[in-house]
Amino acid sequence: MKKISIEKIAGCAVLLSICVFISACGEGNTGYELNDPTSESGTSPVVILPDEGKKEPETTPAPAQKPARDLPMPEAVNAFNWDFFDMQDTGSDLFFSPFSIESALVMALSGAKDGTFDELAAVLNIRDTEAFMDSYLQLAKGYESDSAKLTVANSLWIDKSFEKEYGIDPSFVSKLEEKMDAEVISEDFRNHPDKAASDITKWVKKNTDNLIPDYQSASDNSTVLDIINAIYFFGEWKDKFDAADTFEMDFRTKNGARTVKMMNMHDGRFRYLKEKGFKGIELPYGNGEAVMDIILSEDDEDLSAPDAFKKLSSSDREDFLDNLSGAGETKINALRLPKFTMDLTCEGLKETLQKMGAVSAFDAGKADFSGITKDLYISDIAHRAKIEVDEEGSRAAAVTEVTMAVTGALVDDGEWIEFVCDRPFVFVIRDSSTGTILFTGVVNTP
Repeated sequence: MKKISIEKIAGCAVLLSICVFISACGEGNTGYELNDPTSESGTSPVVILPDEGKKEPETTPAPAQKPARDLPMPEAVNAFNWDFFDMQDTGSDLFFSPFSIESALVMALSGAKDGTFDELAAVLNIRDTEAFMDSYLQLAKGYESDSAKLTVANSLWIDKSFEKEYGIDPSFVSKLEEKMDAEVISEDFRNHPDKAASDITKWVKKNTDNLIPDYQSASDNSTVLDIINAIYFFGEWKDKFDAADTFEMDFRTKNGARTVKMMNMHDGRFRYLKEKGFKGIELPYGNGEAVMDIILSEDDEDLSAPDAFKKLSSSDREDFLDNLSGAGETKINALRLPKFTMDLTCEGLKETLQKMGAVSAFDAGKADFSGITKDLYISDIAHRAKIEVDEEGSRAAAVTEVTMAVTGALVDDGEWIEFVCDRPFVFVIRDSSTGTILFTGVVNTP
């Protein structure tokens, strides 16, 4: 295959990591001290914490339970995407990967039990994790050409000391090996955390094609295991913008206009749709393996597309994208899209997921991940995503880290249309073959 320089390609990379930590019992204590599992109380083992400064685990009141659904992988990811989108501030710039977050949590879900499983499964819209993983593997096979590439890599990093003393359920490990094609790596997190973190950084760099060369692992000497999923995608526009046609133009926001570099294209043909007060355009990458959909308000003076699109039901939003995907190609007299870069961190992701219904998974007293090992709960979850859009295409990277701890068709209608993105808009990047949403974003201030 012809080598493609980084300047010539457009790319999207997603990095997910699930880090599992043991709570330290006092300063400098990195042991895994558990109570006696054979005690008369019959309760599950818990971490023995010192009395001084002991705090009860924080709990969050359970929201109304979301109806459980068991959807196929693409539909499950897309449904989660819009549920998560609804929890965000669309008045600000936004960028995240629902595929990243869902995939990371599904791996944790495969080791969850009872109420923890029920709550998390409802949030993720699946109950059959193996069926999800089968479909995931089909997408993870990816593709590679001179103009588009998709690769997925998974790894399970297990602490040697914890595995020897307490163990990780072998069925959990084998499931990730077989169903997620995960590489199993043994590390000495307890005694050599810096080396383990350095090895993770190198693995991430390799499996994101250097898009994330300096990832700082959250692992330390209390880490039990890391589950890392790296997804790399790049795509050149099928119809590229000519850099010579890029010019400065005002981008209108609710707080006034700002000057941006606006890419410009004349007389193109793209799938185009006007419906429900919005207009959308589909920009394909490569040979059409993936696409970017851009949604504007139909009224050219309306600056509230992100908030208005949020008011639609999830089914209406999916219908809009489905109808756009099935629309005929239309002549576009002028297509203008700003060059933009976003590097954002989703704040309060843990609280967002709790509000969506995943409560017990974050509760040290109620979480049940016994399908992995004893007494785990999700202590925190973070997500950072970056995207760059220019004349060649798109390049992006995202990191999701879930920290776990031990308890203690062609149509030409003759209409010529301008699609000018000089005001706030919503965009998604989708895999064309499955319809799975890989990224979702809102541009308010490019």
